[in-house]
Amino acid sequence: MSRYTKRRQTAAGGVALVAAGLLLAACGSSSDSSSDSSGGGDSGGDSGADVAAAQAAVDAAKQLPQYEPLANGGPIPKTDFSNKQVYIVKYADFPYNEAEAQAEVDGFDVAGVKTHVVAGDGTAASWAAAIEAAIAAHADALNLMGMDPGLVAPQVKAAQQAGMIITSSNSWGDTETMPPPINQGGVTGTWYDNGRLYVDMAVANRKGPFNALYISSKDIGGNDEQMQKGFKDELAKVCPGCKVTYLDQPVAKWSELAGPVASELLRNPDTNFIIPGYDSMIPFIQAGINQAGVDPSKLPIVSGNGSAEILAMIKPGSQVKGNAGAGVTWMGAAVATNILRQMAGGDPHIYKLLPRVFDETNVDEVGDPPDYTKGFGDREAWLGEIQSLLDAG
Repeated sequence: MSRYTKRRQTAAGGVALVAAGLLLAACGSSSDSSSDSSGGGDSGGDSGADVAAAQAAVDAAKQLPQYEPLANGGPIPKTDFSNKQVYIVKYADFPYNEAEAQAEVDGFDVAGVKTHVVAGDGTAASWAAAIEAAIAAHADALNLMGMDPGLVAPQVKAAQQAGMIITSSNSWGDTETMPPPINQGGVTGTWYDNGRLYVDMAVANRKGPFNALYISSKDIGGNDEQMQKGFKDELAKVCPGCKVTYLDQPVAKWSELAGPVASELLRNPDTNFIIPGYDSMIPFIQAGINQAGVDPSKLPIVSGNGSAEILAMIKPGSQVKGNAGAGVTWMGAAVATNILRQMAGGDPHIYKLLPRVFDETNVDEVGDPPDYTKGFGDREAWLGEIQSLLDAG
């Protein structure tokens, strides 16, 4: 076992951990659907789609991402970090969020920083409570995982006024429109790129236009907006012959997706692809396909986030054809490096997260069963890079 492998941290600040199963058991249902047709639709040929361009984009994204060196943000000045504490706020308590949080904890452990991981339940109220807990604990820094800081603006402002360093990871993809405070230092998300790659993967799989059901969660905020923008931008570029029906479902009601999905499939029997914005939706979508009585083999799925339990579904002949994942191990190291540098008096830096597409040809690189620490690069090398920055400071 590596000397960097540490025990998992527990939640703090009076904010309860919310198990994924409880999160997804919320009552009620809310969905919104609309159609956007530009012709083509059910054709299996190449009319209405640039198949070559889509395939080239997929092939390029299947390669190992070349992340920028952590040293690009500058040195980490010599500092005693033993009295520093950082709060890490998870969007929710999905396995992906847990892996991302642990990667950040591992990075901070290199410097001996005390960390507190707090799980939200997918709502702004839970994130606000976590930020308030960090303020009460006089934390030195706070990282918001995967959430739009604009949804908790009053709490973010209060934390800044308390002298706290605030960053965000995997929560924005476009540095030009990135909102404060994460435009001053953090790790961008892959959401815009994911949206583009969903189109590319679907076109490449069908070798032509598709008639898709695209499922979003607008309550996520800027991340979801960016993903839809990337999706629509790529549609205009490589698949003017594609047809898309849009369905929206809040995160806390993903467990109720079966009904809305079944309704859309019955309303649009020509649907030949399903594209959920977030791969954790897939099991509930599959229940909807069964409810509609549709042959799953007629409805391939591509999505993103790189959740291990979904990557395990990618096999020859399986329904899940591809996934645009984000490397949590590098992301965690980048978050830690950026915050350590600032706590030591250095300048903030924005690191860009890159997606990697997995399909049946390369999914074995994440292990069997899939492991969040595999498939994106050398975790130990990044943790070692943090140590080198500390030693050189």
